[in-house]
Amino acid sequence: MIILSVIVPLLNFNHVYYSNAVPIADVLGRPGFSSSFYDQAHAQIDSIITQAINELERGLTPAPADTPLVPTAKLTDEHGFLWFWHHCSWRVRWWLVAKITLAAAVIFGVGFCLGRVNFFVQLWQLWHRAMTP
Repeated sequence: MIILSVIVPLLNFNHVYYSNAVPIADVLGRPGFSSSFYDQAHAQIDSIITQAINELERGLTPAPADTPLVPTAKLTDEHGFLWFWHHCSWRVRWWLVAKITLAAAVIFGVGFCLGRVNFFVQLWQLWHRAMTP
């Protein structure tokens, strides 16, 4: 019965075939039954294996359904900022607006302070003259 320990795990691509084959393989592994009982079990396991082979040959096995009860979108590289903006909560939106406003104010303040320093003003004028013909 070593062959059954190799064949039965191969049937796990389909839960129905696997769940039907396991009890039969268990019966075939036990001694003490009549030969007609073993013949009937062999015929059942042969039928299950034949059906599984035919199903695999014809590609009848449907893809496993991994659909949850509540469908949720999966975040991938294809989703951009607008998708995130429309799917996040209002609390997160206000937090983002506050952080972006703060970052813009800091950048503006740093730029304003640098513009008041004479060195950076002269550097800007030098770069601007170099760019104009």
